[in-house]
Amino acid sequence: VRSQASLLVSRYSEYLVLGGSLSFEDFARELLADRNGDNRWYQNYYRRMITILENRFPRSNLLVLLQEAMREDTPRM
Repeated sequence: VRSQASLLVSRYSEYLVLGGSLSFEDFARELLADRNGDNRWYQNYYRRMITILENRFPRSNLLVLLQEAMREDTPRM
């Protein structure tokens, strides 16, 4: 999974490249809003996905790695 802070900055960058004009704060507020609608920036609610997995499998059977940590120290990860 991605670090949420790093992911948010990455999504904002994508948003700007595609012509978005909200400030970072407004973009983040929209991205993190918990409502229905067409929000293609919603994609990575990893905490929710991990919780679903934890409810179905023993935690000892799950391994969650941050992409950024893998990039920073691949051998260790």
